[in-house]
Amino acid sequence: MTSEVFANWVNELLAGSVPEGIEGYCFNLYQDDDTQWSVELVGAAFYDEENDDWPCEEITSFGTRENPLEWEEETDSATVLSEVSQWIAQYLNEGPRAAILQEAKGVACGFVDGELVYFKKTEE
Repeated sequence: MTSEVFANWVNELLAGSVPEGIEGYCFNLYQDDDTQWSVELVGAAFYDEENDDWPCEEITSFGTRENPLEWEEETDSATVLSEVSQWIAQYLNEGPRAAILQEAKGVACGFVDGELVYFKKTEE
């Protein structure tokens, strides 16, 4: 997969109506098989960098729970996390709908059973 495919996917997700009350966005990563990976985007009503369970306070999955972005790649989870993190950072800097994500208190990415990578820190 490429950063362009990822950016187009995010653009499509954010092109529709975005529910009110989202405090944080999380790109949840999954390893479906040895070489199969997927990502979903959730908007959560709660955001707390001290509590990695905040994405569980989900308002919406933008339909990605049923239809995640999927790809095949022979690699490990650390590499996938690094790649997707780079794509998210690039989108936040250059994406046409990045402002929607930036309006929240924060954006994160990670495997659902692992630690999160944060892209925007809460302003104190």
